[in-house]
Formats: sequence, structure tokens, C-alpha cells
Amino acid sequence: MACVAAGTGVAIVPAEVPDQAVLGTAVERHPLPERFRINRTHLVWQGEASPPLRALMDLLPGAHKAGIMP
Repeated sequence: MACVAAGTGVAIVPAEVPDQAVLGTAVERHPLPERFRINRTHLVWQGEASPPLRALMDLLPGAHKAGIMP
């Protein structure tokens, strides 16, 4: 978000993220078009999943069903 506020980047984040950041009027918000509002995020890693990664995957709906975790 700092790069966005500085004018050197863009971000697609949940609406709550800019609410928590101290950005003043430096950032403009634009809603995503309907076709982009729901997406699938892929996690890719090498080797065994670390404990923090496994904890994240435990929070993700369907991670076990997708066959990515034992």
C-alpha cells in the first residue's frame, strides 16, 4: 500500500486493508468489475510445507479436498 500511496504501484486488496492503513487521501479506491471479484489463488512452495504455511492452508476452505495436503 505504501507504493500505491507514493504513486508507484497498484494493489488489489480487500476493502478493509486501506481502512486499516494511514493513507489519507493518497489512495483512490475503485471496485473491481464483477467478473474479477472472485478468483482462485494458488500457493506454490518447494519442499515440505513449513508450520506457518501449513497453518495458512488449514485456514483455506477446500485445501484438503484439493489434494494439496495430506
